[in-house]
Amino acid sequence: MTRLHKKTPPFLRRLLIKIILILVGAAGLVLACFYGWKEYDKQRFAALSAMVSGELMHCAELTVVKAVYSDIVSLKRQEVLGLAKSYSIIRYSGTVRAGIEDFSAAEFILSPDRTSITVRLPPVKILANDISSMEVFDEYKNIFAPISSQDIFTEIDNAKNRVEQTFIVQGLIQDAEIQAVLVVRRILSAMGFRTIEVLLQD
Repeated sequence: MTRLHKKTPPFLRRLLIKIILILVGAAGLVLACFYGWKEYDKQRFAALSAMVSGELMHCAELTVVKAVYSDIVSLKRQEVLGLAKSYSIIRYSGTVRAGIEDFSAAEFILSPDRTSITVRLPPVKILANDISSMEVFDEYKNIFAPISSQDIFTEIDNAKNRVEQTFIVQGLIQDAEIQAVLVVRRILSAMGFRTIEVLLQD
């Protein structure tokens, strides 16, 4: 504290002491406000991070592309001498779904001012290839050349896998990647981010 000259009038000394105390108090108040704002800003950052994480986790599994198809499989059986024959012609429909299996693996980085975000999404993959309907189009059964239900299911399973590979070759995964990025961008844009970058993990 500044040493006051002995000849300084008492009222002036008291005034100087008050001024010094006010300055010290003001400095303390400024420091308290500064640290309080930093803590508040940190809490806002944490709250926004939690909100982004919650929105992405809420998606859980995200299907972004569905491809519906129908096909016909034909099975024929013939006994050794060729006298007995059986056949089945089955028509079925299915749906291939592509998207992101687990959003909990998504990673994101917020900018310090909370206006920009970078998100890295898990790889897009085929989520399912399900049969939605199946009917026997035509068949002829002979007990000497039987066609079992397992034979039919195996043939359909092989056929639907071929269809799935055809969709992949035609760009189904790439279409799903584009849609996944667009969906996440829409979610983040609705949350108020001005700059959004969405990437896909390898």
